[in-house]
Amino acid sequence: VRAWETLPDSLRAQAEGRSAVHVEGPESFAHRGRKGTEGGDLVQARRDKVYSFTRPIAWVHPRTGRTLLNVSQQMTSHIEGLPAEESEALLEQLFDHMYAPDNVWQHDWQQGDLVVWDNYALQHARPDVRTDDNPRTLRKIGWPLPTVSQQVDSSERID
Repeated sequence: VRAWETLPDSLRAQAEGRSAVHVEGPESFAHRGRKGTEGGDLVQARRDKVYSFTRPIAWVHPRTGRTLLNVSQQMTSHIEGLPAEESEALLEQLFDHMYAPDNVWQHDWQQGDLVVWDNYALQHARPDVRTDDNPRTLRKIGWPLPTVSQQVDSSERID
């Protein structure tokens, strides 16, 4: 939400009215060398099907009515209607703004912490998860459950 609200006018003009294709699951970013998605191994095998959905870049939250900057380094494949290089260049500008320090909050976890967020309006990720450290117990509660609108063969380009 904050990223959209603080988006420079020139960048907003390029993004408004456009839609982005998002790919869910481990296939979403493991095959790309995009900045912010380097390294790591898949923790589960690739699926036979790749699931994708398309949403406006300026997406309106279904409950609050606030506009969100709806792109993600890890899930956004490309912007519909743009050549690949132009799509990636615009996405990189949007990512640079979205993930600027003023738009990022990092929680320093302490025992007993409970963090609650709106999954529509906030992106979340955990870099550098260690498996040799103290065990973590995580619980995720979501409602309503999301639906996937499109299923395609993994060999097909998702447009």
